[in-house]
Amino acid sequence: MAREQYIKTKKDSIYYYKDSNGKKMFAYRYKYHDRNKKRCETTKRGFSSEREAERALVEVKADILDGNILFVQESNTNLTQWMARYSELRSKRWKVSTKQHYNETITNHINPLIGHYKLNQLTNNIIQEEFVDGLVTKKLKKVTIRGIISVLHGALAFAVLKEHIKRNPIVELEYDSAGEARTGNFYSEEELNKFLQCAKENDPHTRYPLLLTLAMTGMRKGEALALTWEDIDFEDKLISITKTRDRFGSRKPKTKRSVRTLHMNETLAIQLKKYQTWCIQKKWQLNKQHQKEDVVFITVKGARPPGDSYLKDAISFICTTYELKRISPHGLRHTFASILLANNIPLISVAEILGDHPNTVLSVYAHSFVKKKHKQPILFKVS
Repeated sequence: MAREQYIKTKKDSIYYYKDSNGKKMFAYRYKYHDRNKKRCETTKRGFSSEREAERALVEVKADILDGNILFVQESNTNLTQWMARYSELRSKRWKVSTKQHYNETITNHINPLIGHYKLNQLTNNIIQEEFVDGLVTKKLKKVTIRGIISVLHGALAFAVLKEHIKRNPIVELEYDSAGEARTGNFYSEEELNKFLQCAKENDPHTRYPLLLTLAMTGMRKGEALALTWEDIDFEDKLISITKTRDRFGSRKPKTKRSVRTLHMNETLAIQLKKYQTWCIQKKWQLNKQHQKEDVVFITVKGARPPGDSYLKDAISFICTTYELKRISPHGLRHTFASILLANNIPLISVAEILGDHPNTVLSVYAHSFVKKKHKQPILFKVS
């Protein structure tokens, strides 16, 4: 397609042209020198009036006079280009899982909806109508949308820091019409004990020890899968949480609060000791030597560390087989925290056990369990 011919107006650096529909439109083309005294040119088109183009040019000239050359040089950078640069600049500070999450968010949500907009074109209204409303239309949950917006907000804040835009266009966004996250992702004390009984009956050697550990400590899935035998002190009944593991491997926990020591009750200590004996025998059958550096939880076949979906699949199988209420692996952590709170364990103590901030515990896990006064906690004893 032939490029429109620019025709100079009486205003300095202002031009007009005819668009594909024959409508008269305006543009500016302005030459300047950058910080290295190199001759440059900035141009922008699409103005509906000469006055509008002139007003935009005045802002460009002001930025150049104020030394804000980057604002001018980056005026043609679109959001997709910036997100790629942002990811490249920040990825060294991100953990592997964070990098994966950010890249998936950018690729699947941000770029397809508003990636074509130039940075300096973005407004709160555009982000609301074309981005947030688009996420709601996809029927994403509020918590998911909040996380996606957080990635975009961080990228735009970094663009301000790097002097690519003057201000973050995100002011206030609304997504109340989005659905809430699934509720009821936890068990009562009775439901939990029934679940654990079924897990023990179904697979006493591998699934049950892992599920029991999650249920009786409230540790995260990744923390459990990262445990090695040197992290378990059977003499003092302690478990040290120093790392986490997912499909990208083992690494240090995301926050300092996550590094902690947990107490095992007698039931869990006895079960893990039995499980250790089974692991040693299993490895011996496969001509493998048991090492203290080995991960605690392994598969029946091959005695290998379980995959990322192992826990989810195990819980799903048990709930389907025994017709139990279905929860996620995180639901066991949720259950643990809620039972402790329902039995009057102090909020600060629960937060320390979980490796979370007290505010997080209060907002996420503090469900009102109906507790009968004449009954004592089934799994947990207050010392």
